[in-house]
Amino acid sequence: MSFPFVPDASGPITIAGCPTLSGLTPGSVYLITGLTQGDVGTFDVQAIANSATELSGEVAVYPSGVVNGWVGVIDWTDCQLTRLLDEQFNDVSGKTNISNFPWGNPRATNNKIDSASVFTVSTNWPLAGDSLANNVIIKSVVDINDGNDQISFQHNFIENSNVTVLTNSNGVDVNIRSNSVITSALNFTVETGEFGFSGNSVLNNSALTFAPEYSLTFDDNHISSQCTLTINGTGSATLTFRYSEIKGLSTVTITPALNRSLSISSIIVADQSVLTLTSTWAAGSAAVIEKGSILNGSTLICNGLLAADVLTVSGFHIMNLSTLSLLMDSNARGGIVINAALENAATLTPDGFTTFRIRLEDLSSILVANINDATASGYVNALP
Repeated sequence: MSFPFVPDASGPITIAGCPTLSGLTPGSVYLITGLTQGDVGTFDVQAIANSATELSGEVAVYPSGVVNGWVGVIDWTDCQLTRLLDEQFNDVSGKTNISNFPWGNPRATNNKIDSASVFTVSTNWPLAGDSLANNVIIKSVVDINDGNDQISFQHNFIENSNVTVLTNSNGVDVNIRSNSVITSALNFTVETGEFGFSGNSVLNNSALTFAPEYSLTFDDNHISSQCTLTINGTGSATLTFRYSEIKGLSTVTITPALNRSLSISSIIVADQSVLTLTSTWAAGSAAVIEKGSILNGSTLICNGLLAADVLTVSGFHIMNLSTLSLLMDSNARGGIVINAALENAATLTPDGFTTFRIRLEDLSSILVANINDATASGYVNALP
């Protein structure tokens, strides 16, 4: 969209306030002053008269302090902008979205928000207790320092962008839900409260980093096409990772904090992807890994389990050159691998684990580096 006119040398005709569209001079430029709209503040617009009763809807917009006009579209029935583009490459459509957008803030750049979106922020940017939802974020940088309240980030389409969220939710849930992330970087730090990441699709070399200080529930997510996900737990509550897929040369690294409980269930690791669990868990922590598939040259690695309670790995299907690698620290209390099936040259390396009811087929193998006394007898009890 470009300016539809060039002001003539005589200057525009000035009208104060929302004009009555009558008696206009066709072809003349009009300066409409003293309009207001949400966070745009007070602004003037320049428009050309198409006829004696019609001003062009495409206008030059001059908020307070702006010298070079922004490009806008206006509804003359109420003198409210329906689309606005500023010099920081923000393109926002919809009267409510324009009213709520943090215009003039250096952190708000390269955002495209269409009229179908619901864009809600506080009057003080960065956000404080609000949500970003149903937005299209393309080639953008979004930096949200929430301070002391809840944040919700959901139903957004994010492509070639970088989103950072730092929030102290004061014990209130933080929801990152149903977003599509393509070739983008997302970084989330939640200082208190429950942190939920669910129903998200992460594709094409995207990178996600989580630093939850309390608990994180990672539910029903799809990670594919060379993506990386890093979860660094800094608190002492629960980390739950379930009903998710890791595919297409993707890498997930989970480092739970000391004394943190870990539950991983119903996951698929496929297509040369890697899921790594590394921790220095102390006595009193608990870990359960169950009901998953490791397929097509992929790897699940669990290591560094220091003095943890018994780690149970059960119900896994490992096939097609894939590997389940388990390494207990020498001071750990022990682990159990139970009800696993290995097919098509799959490998299980259960160092320090007691292993029961394992089915081996098609050149699959169990490789043991260190069997402690508890596992010395009856190491493999094959499934029928």
